[in-house]
Amino acid sequence: MESVTLLIAFSGLILAFSLKPMQGLFVYLVGLFWYPQMLTLSIGTIDFTVSRIIILGLLANIFFRTRLVREFKWNLMDTLIVAYVFGQLIALAISKNVPVEKFIERQGGAFFDTVLPYFAARFIINSKARLLDFIKYTVFIAIPLAVAGVYQSVTGFDPTGFMTKHFAWGYDVSLPEMNNRIIPRLGFYRAYVTFVVPITFGLFFAGLAPLCIGIWKQKIWKKPTIIVLFALMLIGILSSMSSAPYFSIAASLTILALYKFRRFWGAIYITLFVLSFIIIVQVYSNQPFHEYLTRFAFSSENAFYRINLVKEAFSGGMTNHWLAGYGYVGFGLGIFENIDFNWEHTDFVNIYIGILVQYGLLGLLPFLGINILYYLRLYQAAKLTSNHADSWLIWCFLVTLVGWNIAMMTVSAMGQVRTLLYSLIAICCNMPYIMKITNRFSEHPKSEQYL
Repeated sequence: MESVTLLIAFSGLILAFSLKPMQGLFVYLVGLFWYPQMLTLSIGTIDFTVSRIIILGLLANIFFRTRLVREFKWNLMDTLIVAYVFGQLIALAISKNVPVEKFIERQGGAFFDTVLPYFAARFIINSKARLLDFIKYTVFIAIPLAVAGVYQSVTGFDPTGFMTKHFAWGYDVSLPEMNNRIIPRLGFYRAYVTFVVPITFGLFFAGLAPLCIGIWKQKIWKKPTIIVLFALMLIGILSSMSSAPYFSIAASLTILALYKFRRFWGAIYITLFVLSFIIIVQVYSNQPFHEYLTRFAFSSENAFYRINLVKEAFSGGMTNHWLAGYGYVGFGLGIFENIDFNWEHTDFVNIYIGILVQYGLLGLLPFLGINILYYLRLYQAAKLTSNHADSWLIWCFLVTLVGWNIAMMTVSAMGQVRTLLYSLIAICCNMPYIMKITNRFSEHPKSEQYL
């Protein structure tokens, strides 16, 4: 299977380098979402996925065949992304329990899956036309995955399952067993197709559904087409049979419905509504509101695990480890490499707790800064446009990220979802510039250029 992976990877690399940047980005997204990330090429001590190889061709295209680098302007978000990377490196150096080979493999792999796609999106998606193309490309790629997800959810058969025996990192044995052990929920199996786990499969569609609706007013697809595509995204979410994606899309759709109340006074009412809900549940329930909400999860046991993980972290679990964390714990297939780690809960299913435990505040603070800043960039973009269609599109980006932020309190960002998250962060970073040039070109149509 490595020969097939090699052929696909280098074919994608050549295409990503030879085509126009947006077309090269499309090739990268196809490799990212359609080809299982557990199929890798071993180059030295590092395993390269298809997408990790294709991204090199795309970046080479940007640097050697376009003017995009000269048009690029460094900003605070880029600094925070780099600070996050170096924060992790410093934290691991302080922990002094990470073998060099593991350090290179894991941090190198994370760099290829997050930082490189982030900067590729920052360079390329610098106009409204390209922004809309990105949404169209990603939704198009999601269509066959949604169909495959329904098939797997109904039959229990993974259409890409024949590749499982070639999976790397020990997942050839553990992953099929893990998914086969899952008892069908409400009569359906949990779909994951080319993703590692059903949760990330569902989160992928939970992120795309609001973006699909975001182009409702952009006049690039007919509205019946958008309705059908949105329905497919919802079906993709449902096929995962996972509560985290369900919570994500529920939060996103709720905030979508509040679009008309997006002004400052509307935010006050939303805040009051949330606080009132918490108080009512707290008063009329025998349990704290966050534990009461676990009843909406498919597995109350898993939900309580997530709650207890947070309690463990902030009730003495981080003592003497607040600065740099514990290092590589909570990774892999039940192998926790820091032998000094003694928490009861070792599977960090909360992205924020996971970062805190592994990298301490050196990792968590830059990550939180990134999360705050992309909301600020969306706010700045909204202030720069008076176009109703563009305001709606920005709002849909906002609700996608809010939904994911909520869901990722119960799951760590993994695989393709992590890469898509960093691509969306890059787009949010560019959004004020995109809206600024869009307004300028709408006022002076003859000056418009496809950057």
